[in-house]
Amino acid sequence: LQLDDVSGDDFCGGIFRGYSEFFFRSMNMVYLHGYENHMNGMALGPRYNFVQPGWKIVPFVEGGVGFGFADSQGITEGGRQRGLGQDFNFMFSVAGGATYDFARDWFARLAFFYAHFSNAGQSQPERANNSIDAVGPELSFGYRF
Repeated sequence: LQLDDVSGDDFCGGIFRGYSEFFFRSMNMVYLHGYENHMNGMALGPRYNFVQPGWKIVPFVEGGVGFGFADSQGITEGGRQRGLGQDFNFMFSVAGGATYDFARDWFARLAFFYAHFSNAGQSQPERANNSIDAVGPELSFGYRF
């Protein structure tokens, strides 16, 4: 969903020229280290694309909020609960990267992604409000309708 037009963006000589989008994302994350094995969920939020005439690669920044379901194990070590406190968790994320259009409607996107998952204290005091911070590269492919 595109929210504005690039035609009048001359602020600071046009270096911030671009447009906003609203994204919906489905996620399936696999954890390589930790007490949980995976997180499945959805997120939504705004993305700003920095568009310059003649550029084939479009830089962007984005932020999102959403939810996820993990395979919380409820593992206790040394009398202290480890991992997430429950399966249902809230999340927020930020990312920055670039999009490349390799066909009229098809694109590839590479980003540096940070997401924070937490149960927001819903399971306290029985279980701790531990969190998961996911950081790293994200490669995605998409189709524009």
